[in-house]
Amino acid sequence: MVRKCLLTGLAVMLLVSLGGAIGCGGGGSPSSVVKAFYEAVNRGDISEAEEYLVPGTSLEGTTVAKLTGKIEKVEILSEQIGEVFGVKAAEVRVEIALRLTAEERVKTWDLPMQEGVQTILLEKYNGKWKIAFRF
Repeated sequence: MVRKCLLTGLAVMLLVSLGGAIGCGGGGSPSSVVKAFYEAVNRGDISEAEEYLVPGTSLEGTTVAKLTGKIEKVEILSEQIGEVFGVKAAEVRVEIALRLTAEERVKTWDLPMQEGVQTILLEKYNGKWKIAFRF
C-alpha cells in the first residue's frame, strides 16, 4: 500500500510538471467520484462515502465525518489524469464551501480547515476511481 501511495504521489507530481490532461466530469470520472463522495458525507451516509475511498480507509473519527449537513457547495476546478509506472492516477482540485456557525468557526480548528480549495488524489483500483488520500 505504501508503494501505491508513493507511485500515486509520483504520478501526480509528473502530471503537474507536464501540465496534465484536463478533463470534464462524467460517469465514472475522478471528478464525479469526488462530488459523489462529498454528497454522501453531507447526507451523513458515511458507509456510502467510504465506498469511494481506497480499501482499508475509514472516515470514523475524522474531521470529514463531522461535515454532515455542513457542505454548502462542492465545485470542481480542474481534473488531471495520467499514468506513471503502470499506476493510473488523478488529481482533482475542488473548492468546498461550508455552512458553519460563528461558534464553529471560532471554537473548532478542524472544520474551517476543510473549507476552500482542496486537492484530492485518486487512483484506479479494480477499474474504479478511488480517493487515495488519508484522513
